[in-house]
Amino acid sequence: MKYVLLFLFVSVVSFIDAQSQSNNVDSVRIHAKRILDGEITPIDDNLTISCLDSLLSTNPSTREYYSVVFSVIISKSDGALSEIIGQYCINYLDMFPKEFITHYQVQSANNKELYANVIAFEFYAEAADFNQAYLSLKKFICAIKSREEMDKKDIANIGIIEDAVMVNLQSYND
Repeated sequence: MKYVLLFLFVSVVSFIDAQSQSNNVDSVRIHAKRILDGEITPIDDNLTISCLDSLLSTNPSTREYYSVVFSVIISKSDGALSEIIGQYCINYLDMFPKEFITHYQVQSANNKELYANVIAFEFYAEAADFNQAYLSLKKFICAIKSREEMDKKDIANIGIIEDAVMVNLQSYND
């Protein structure tokens, strides 16, 4: 009897947890849609952070959807949200460089500049000085370019992104 009660308790807790996770996924997707529709301005709340986290999902379809959401978030972010976006750009570029290239290429000139700026700022903020930031960024980009899955076209496109980031990084040294 004791084991039956324990089993029932664990089953109920598991069910409640599964329901909670399902509701959270639905809440995040609704929040993302509201961002895309311009109904809300993204801020540094849990739902917006969950949208950003979805950019790094292991599911390619999820990443594809949330990369569009990310484009809106980056274009409308300010304050505390702006301070965390750079790391998401860097992680997305590091984890899925080919996707990042494709995503970056379809951005407006303004959004491309925002991407480059937040990446540059992240490297600058983490470094002791400009030279360290420059070297750290070069090492990061070199590591991406040297990956086996990167072909000549990808490497050239990463070079374009690198140039844009370097221009922004240099602005912090002026």
